[in-house]
Amino acid sequence: MGIRKIGLIFVLVVAASRAPAQKVVSAKSGLIYFSLGRVWIDDAQLNPGEIFRQLKTTETLRTSRGRAGVLLNPGAVLWLGNNSQLRMDDVALIDSSVSLLAGSAVITITNPPKPDRVELRIGGGAVLLERDGLYRFDSSPNQARLRVFSGRAEVRRGDSPPLSVHQGLALEMDNLQVAKFDTKDTDALDRWAKARPTQSAPGGLRPIPPRVVSRSGAPAQPQTQPAVDPGQRSVAGQSAANPIPFNPFPPNPNGPDQ
Repeated sequence: MGIRKIGLIFVLVVAASRAPAQKVVSAKSGLIYFSLGRVWIDDAQLNPGEIFRQLKTTETLRTSRGRAGVLLNPGAVLWLGNNSQLRMDDVALIDSSVSLLAGSAVITITNPPKPDRVELRIGGGAVLLERDGLYRFDSSPNQARLRVFSGRAEVRRGDSPPLSVHQGLALEMDNLQVAKFDTKDTDALDRWAKARPTQSAPGGLRPIPPRVVSRSGAPAQPQTQPAVDPGQRSVAGQSAANPIPFNPFPPNPNGPDQ
């Protein structure tokens, strides 16, 4: 059976202290693998820190004072900010589709399997993501905006021709106006999303590249991870084996986190 027929698989390893390693497998887009604070699926609130919940088509995920991480495909993670809401429109791995209904989200893409792509719908348009990068989305009743910190996105809206938006450009979705922005001008959500791929999630959870079986039946060479996460720091009296816990809500000297 061909690789596209069987689909790609997410494999995550939980190396929680005082507990044996566990494997969680999902063949669909929309697996919640991180949650913190107040998070809901539709009207059902998740338990504190609850993970490994699979979103179904048309289900919504929302936060108040909370954040969540959703695996869209083996190379793409959506990080949902405070007071935000999304809806899963299609949970197929090859053509994952999600709508940002309110608030802010960041999608990070690293080594996405071809021909998989991610579609995010916002402000009456669709943003297609296929390349490595960091993409920021903001949606409010009066504005919908895309900012490309790295990578390149293709934007489609109505009968307008597709528009390519690359690193350092911001796009207003209502009128498709493009302007440059400073990629160093970030907020707490941007910094948090950028840091997450290199730091352990609660309990040592970390996404592992899936094992893909080739057409010949031989497994692809697995990718290895360092014994210690690069994002972990050491201080006097505290070794890398006992890192400082990662704070997903870092202090913001300019006001509350976004």
